Amino acid sequence: MMNDDRVKQKLDKKRQIEELRKKNKAEYEKVKNAVRLACKDQNVRVILRHMAKICGFFTSNIVVNPNTSEINALSTLHNESRRTVYLDLRRMMSDADRKAVESKDD
Repeated sequence: MMNDDRVKQKLDKKRQIEELRKKNKAEYEKVKNAVRLACKDQNVRVILRHMAKICGFFTSNIVVNPNTSEINALSTLHNESRRTVYLDLRRMMSDADRKAVESKDD
């Protein structure tokens, strides 16, 4: 009887995980479509380029202490975390949109 309960709990847990996975995938696709549609607007591309700049996409994430020449791990981690905000959106863009946002032609 106890084994039946454990099996039932495992199956319920697997079902919950699968439902969450489907929900997350549907949300990702919805956001991806919205990003791709928004990138067609020049004003949105300007905003995304600014976001890339302030998130540190175009610069090195590594912070070095000028006195000791040691890498400051906490500041480097902070910069990388900040950078991932833009990288999440970038992953959803088409190649053409990425080039338009990230080009230095503006």
